[in-house]
Amino acid sequence: MGEVEANDMINGNQSGSDDSAGNLMMGSPEETEFLVLMAEEAAKVLPAPRRALKARVLKAVLDSEHESEKADSVSEPSVIRANEGEWLDSGFPGITMKLLHQIEDPNVEQGHKRYSVLARLVKGARYPHHRHVGYEECLVLEGDLHVNALTLHGGDFILTPDGSEHVETYTEDGCLLLLSTLLEDEILGA
Repeated sequence: MGEVEANDMINGNQSGSDDSAGNLMMGSPEETEFLVLMAEEAAKVLPAPRRALKARVLKAVLDSEHESEKADSVSEPSVIRANEGEWLDSGFPGITMKLLHQIEDPNVEQGHKRYSVLARLVKGARYPHHRHVGYEECLVLEGDLHVNALTLHGGDFILTPDGSEHVETYTEDGCLLLLSTLLEDEILGA
């Protein structure tokens, strides 16, 4: 699924491909769950997705649970090359994400997954005022990231505790981040 299709899903457009039974065709179970979470986050600041589309996305997630459980039990190394995986629109202008890994987080209530993602913010991109649900680890790989009064550059790391608020999160020149997060931020403003 490409960026345009993911963006259409988040904005409530039904341009994804369908199989003959009318089920939304997804990539991996991880991508499906990632898209559902991103759609829920986007719905907090964008018009709500259509109920039918949301139901189809949730059905795809439920159908993929068995496959996801098998993937979690794999004991072999998992490698994602730089040119592999898809960059998905986050629902926020200028911010795309690439899912690397997901796992149940034993530190939060059952059913919450911790995600390892790459996040790319284009020049001038802003993430809205938000409160973190669960802690978040962020390593700036390149570029600049401004978080409240802090300015971070390539190689800088920030650990954000559960419940922390970020009023301003933006980049001036663009950045690439490695995040370990629950992807369940509470959006408090635009």
